[in-house]
Amino acid sequence: MEQPSIRKVILKTAVFTVAALLLACVMVAVIVLFCFPLGGYKFSVNLGLERSALVFAEKYADKGNIDGLVYCVELDEELFSSTGKQKYADKMIAHTEEFFEYEDVYAYFDKLDEYYLDNSPAYTHVGLYSYYEYVVSCNYVARCAVGDGDNILLDGEEVGVVNVPYGELNEAQTAIVYSAVAKAIASGNMDVGLLYDDGGFTEFYTELSDSVPQFLDSLGGSDTLQTLFLMRSVISVADEIGKLFDSLGIDISADWQCINDYTYGGSTLHDAYTALYLDYIKG
Repeated sequence: MEQPSIRKVILKTAVFTVAALLLACVMVAVIVLFCFPLGGYKFSVNLGLERSALVFAEKYADKGNIDGLVYCVELDEELFSSTGKQKYADKMIAHTEEFFEYEDVYAYFDKLDEYYLDNSPAYTHVGLYSYYEYVVSCNYVARCAVGDGDNILLDGEEVGVVNVPYGELNEAQTAIVYSAVAKAIASGNMDVGLLYDDGGFTEFYTELSDSVPQFLDSLGGSDTLQTLFLMRSVISVADEIGKLFDSLGIDISADWQCINDYTYGGSTLHDAYTALYLDYIKG
């Protein structure tokens, strides 16, 4: 029987050695990444591995790092948008609500807002004005997706949409409710029955539309960026509800006439927002 040549033996030994080393390196890398989840998150994000990044972000958040929740919610939203899978909506609900387990969460939101505004161009500032708004909106979009649009996250607590105390909210809190509703409608996840059911307008719709005149009266006393944020929220909810009811063939213009009648600086609300926004980004 022919004996294997020394060269073949050396080659086989080298191949097995290299394979063993590679396996060992992979095992060490996996262990290191799981021991240091922030590194695992960054590594996965750089490779475009969103699902793996979410695993590491969750592990990082589970260690008590609130920054991990920021990573989680961003990935939840991205994965839910791209896959439509309910498990990511469930995760988005859980992760957004987990923020409020932290005592100083509002101070943390303020620091995030300051960081984002300081490190982004002016034309993005209205969208980055309030991370709290982003959290509430993500939570409500996800709730609508799983059939729980009857409830909204307000000050960290689950509140029935028909029980939102508009008269007790400040203008920023009201704007956050408007933004959440507008984004839920725009996402296509909101059940029309929440606003119009059995041939009539719901209590939720009525209280929402009735809150707008008082809200518009509050627009004059804020700084420019906050005014833009407030304007955009009420414009968005009016536009999205208007498009929704137009698709149903239902005229609701009378309920939102206050939007058309309102003027700011001598201009209609839409025109005033555009002018103020252009002045802000130029300035």
